[in-house]
Amino acid sequence: MAVMASLFCAKDTGMKLRLLIIGLLYIGGCRIALSDDLDGKVMMAGSILDAPCAIAMESVDQTIVLETVPFSSLKQWGEGPRQSFSIQLVGCRLTSVTGMPWSSFSITFEGDVGEEGFIVFGHARGIRLKVDDALGQEIIPGKPFAIPLKHGQQTFEYGLRLVSDHDTYVPGDFQSTVRFKLDYN
Repeated sequence: MAVMASLFCAKDTGMKLRLLIIGLLYIGGCRIALSDDLDGKVMMAGSILDAPCAIAMESVDQTIVLETVPFSSLKQWGEGPRQSFSIQLVGCRLTSVTGMPWSSFSITFEGDVGEEGFIVFGHARGIRLKVDDALGQEIIPGKPFAIPLKHGQQTFEYGLRLVSDHDTYVPGDFQSTVRFKLDYN
């Protein structure tokens, strides 16, 4: 429409100025209307901490899909296959901004906990989730364990597996959320 107004102005020299002004006002109105329609927003949130390390973006929110496990395997072995995951820390330094030294940190895995580990939700019954470290030692939910701090980048390997909770097995889908937190010393 703005192009048509300017072409119309070129044909009629007597009303050229008035139509040009109307055309420019119209173009200006289109520009304003378009700018409202095309504006975008980026919502951001975050915080700045004096922490020795940052958690790598790919480690912050992870979705791990466990293999399908037949109940016969859980009955026979008591657990399913291990699915590995890792937590990567980047930019680690050994002193704070104020010069205080950092030597270690603790990591704590938290979530919905039952008598023997992390609870699963959904249709499946008779199972729970177990988290273990790279050496296969079970992580106790809610219990922090210390890790020495090193300069630079650190990657920590863990594993998840389904474990029998000795209840009646009911097949079906399940899900669970396990959170981790880091506390620096």
